[in-house]
Amino acid sequence: MSNKFESNDDFKSNAQHQAESKVQQAVAEASTAFGAEREHTQRLESRNQVEYIGSCLITRPLRAAFDVLLRVRTIFSGILSTVKHGIGGLLSFFLGRLINFALCRPTLKAWALALLCRCPTLEAWLCKFAIERGMIVGGTRVQLPYEPSTKFSMLTPGALKIYADLKAAIERHNEEGK
Repeated sequence: MSNKFESNDDFKSNAQHQAESKVQQAVAEASTAFGAEREHTQRLESRNQVEYIGSCLITRPLRAAFDVLLRVRTIFSGILSTVKHGIGGLLSFFLGRLINFALCRPTLKAWALALLCRCPTLEAWLCKFAIERGMIVGGTRVQLPYEPSTKFSMLTPGALKIYADLKAAIERHNEEGK
């Protein structure tokens, strides 16, 4: 019987040995497959990283240049806005002084109003400008102190000055001739 037990033990140990070798063989095959997959994954990751770095090498300078352009645009728009407001303030100061100057001189006021009657849009804008600055009271219209001669109303102030000088010279000449 001992022989029977030994052959049974041999059979069990042989079966166990075969099972272990199959497991080891399966582990070796799985390990080889895992190594191949790991190697394939590493190749894909390195290729992906190279493509990413390549795209970064192209897009990084483009993004930096675009950012610089946006900053420059912001700076210039701020400068232009500041200059526009500065010039607008300076021009409105001088325009206000000019309107006050014209309102204080009846002849100049008449000429200016005669010219403004031809441009109602400009007249409305200047009227609004003068009302906002308190130079004239809102709702009142500035009236001409006298109606200029229709014969000379088309002449510019410079031409009227030349006409007045010519008229004075003719009168002096006539007085000397008497």
